[in-house]
Amino acid sequence: MPDTEMHTLSRNAILALSLILAFVGPSQAAPENAPVITLKPYGNGDDRYRYVEILLAKSLEKAGVPAKVVHAQAEYSRDRVLQELITGRNIHVVAEAPKPGWEEKLIPIRIPIRKGIQGYRLFLINQQDQAALAKVDLA
Repeated sequence: MPDTEMHTLSRNAILALSLILAFVGPSQAAPENAPVITLKPYGNGDDRYRYVEILLAKSLEKAGVPAKVVHAQAEYSRDRVLQELITGRNIHVVAEAPKPGWEEKLIPIRIPIRKGIQGYRLFLINQQDQAALAKVDLA
């Protein structure tokens, strides 16, 4: 995907999240610079949620919500994440595909913030296998 197209997708996602936060954020009457807690990465090299965190922070800023995105103090399993989201003490927001039953207990916001890019895969092959693989007919 070209950089300009990716930039447009990101800008549209920021706009959509900003609009939601503009309606949801102020009604919460959060204190100045209140933290918005999201998942803690699983180790130092875990960057899976980095884009989502940046997008959330930019959306909060654009919506005029004075909050800072921070990581939870601990790592949680998916089942525990549900419980933490329900209580709202240790995790406030996550960008995850919901498990069955989550939507009855939480407020889902259905915006494909990754715009399907998470489903793209890059396949690497050995150069000597290229001719044989080029002959494969997927029809």
